[in-house]
Amino acid sequence: MTYEERNVIAAILVNLAVVAWFGSRIWTGWDGYAGEDGLVHWARLVLWVIPVSAVATAVAAILVNILYGIATGDGSPDTGFDERDRAIRLRGMVATVIVASAGFILGLGALAVGWGALAAFTIVLAGFALSDLVGNVLRLALYRRAA
Repeated sequence: MTYEERNVIAAILVNLAVVAWFGSRIWTGWDGYAGEDGLVHWARLVLWVIPVSAVATAVAAILVNILYGIATGDGSPDTGFDERDRAIRLRGMVATVIVASAGFILGLGALAVGWGALAAFTIVLAGFALSDLVGNVLRLALYRRAA
């Protein structure tokens, strides 16, 4: 398993954990977000989720690589980044942008048919989270296929 594959696996695990946590907060407290300050509370939660997930992804990547090194006895991983890695990253990024765009359009569509702003913003955020997951799963599949 390459260094990049391990980083992608760490990102997928963090994405799933953050989405599960955020989803549980939103769905169990949906009525609390329906009030006058509902969007304010939702936005504050999202503004915390973004940096926390970025830090968690970095920490998870470090931990996964350390644990992999301990398990395999490989002291220093090959962190080289070649043309294959660039091509795989680009394909993952394209998939991410396509899914994120679809989520944004769905959110706008929800507003256009009369759904509330909270639902529309949640759809957009879910589209962004799904796009990250789709891009990373595609990258992992491409790495596995190339191996």
